[in-house]
Amino acid sequence: MDTGNVAWLLASSALVALMIPGLALYYGAMVSSRQILNMMIMCFSGASLVAILWVLYGFSAAFGTSLGGLGLLGNPLQYFGLDAALGDSTASGLPFALFAAFQLLFAAVTTALTAGSAAGRMKFGAWMLFAGLWATFVYFPVAHWVFAFDSEGVVGGWIANRLGAVDFAGGTAVHVNSGIAALALALVLGRSKTFGQPVRPHNRPLVLVGAGLLWFGWYGFNAGSALAAGTAASVVFLNSTVAACAGLLGWAMVDLFRTGSVTSLGSAEGIIAGLVAITPPVAPSRRSARSSSALWRASPAPSPSTGSSSSATTTPSTSSACTSPAASSAPCSSGCSPRRPPPTARPACSTAAGWACSAPRPSPWPRYSPTPSPLPG
Repeated sequence: MDTGNVAWLLASSALVALMIPGLALYYGAMVSSRQILNMMIMCFSGASLVAILWVLYGFSAAFGTSLGGLGLLGNPLQYFGLDAALGDSTASGLPFALFAAFQLLFAAVTTALTAGSAAGRMKFGAWMLFAGLWATFVYFPVAHWVFAFDSEGVVGGWIANRLGAVDFAGGTAVHVNSGIAALALALVLGRSKTFGQPVRPHNRPLVLVGAGLLWFGWYGFNAGSALAAGTAASVVFLNSTVAACAGLLGWAMVDLFRTGSVTSLGSAEGIIAGLVAITPPVAPSRRSARSSSALWRASPAPSPSTGSSSSATTTPSTSSACTSPAASSAPCSSGCSPRRPPPTARPACSTAAGWACSAPRPSPWPRYSPTPSPLPG
């Protein structure tokens, strides 16, 4: 187990948790002063309810093996109650409990996102009923479609494995899903009493504070989805920063051309729009997006003889064809390719001709399996 990756995911989980109060402030400051407490408690209560459902059967429905092999819904009883999270998971790349907690926060944030469409138009009890039913029948299945990858003896979701869609950090399951749910909820509830009347946010500074907290938490949301502290997380971190800044500036320019001035509310919305847009394609390439998402439903943990599941620090073995100076004019053996060693290359056997041969480099992605190791004894 790579303790650096574990520490990074712990920090990322805390950042994602910070998005819930950030979202409560962001939504709450936009409504009237009489509705701010209702709006904020809807965010917190909906997220709390879904967290309990996630522990009971949500994780199983999202990451359990697909019922009937159809790729539509995981077995909701496979990890019921998450008893397996109490076991020793040192053979895996990441602790089972940590991975479950990270994904729990994704489900909680997604539910809180839908609350904005019901601001001031829905009773608390009705909202809680909607949040529980929506998470059970919509979010958990969609999370299975997008996040559950096929592995040995496990059938994952149809979008991730059949369609092959690229969604690094959950743009489909989180943003598209919550947006459609919010639209449907608004259509069902109908127009509010103040529809058509100019309603200004009662506290613009709090809107900016909420947007800032969401921006801060989004680093855990995006970069944490790499599930490893490495190059991929670094590139995602950079892309997320640039996207947020570009969104702010782009929306400010639109405000300037339309109204002649830059507005604080428009700038905050630009930040969120930029982050939402970059979330699915934030990875450096299609291969890295697919590989990193596969960590959420990856291959079985390696045998003890192979050491840590993270191959990022594994030194590649060298070919015997490279050990002799006589091989300087001969092509490298099977599995090797001649290349000029870069200045920062890792140790490799060199020939008299100045070439370096090394075995194919292993993938830098750590592999994670949600299947926990059995309890000792």
